[in-house]
Amino acid sequence: MAPLIEGVEFGALLADKAIDSNDIVADLDKRGAKIVISQHPRRAKPIPLDAEMYKWRHLIENFFCKLKEGCGC
Repeated sequence: MAPLIEGVEFGALLADKAIDSNDIVADLDKRGAKIVISQHPRRAKPIPLDAEMYKWRHLIENFFCKLKEGCGC
């Protein structure tokens, strides 16, 4: 699998559970990035998360939900 984001340095990835795959998590971990992903409920071994960063991820997710409500999507 190709790297998720090539040629760009970043310290963390804030993402939805659609991105929660072992391959992606392993790639991010190898690159030293923090993983802040809403995890799939059936994940066998949950990934430890930075609680403060997770709050920001959740805030952004709620923002996009509000945008979708406003446009009737």
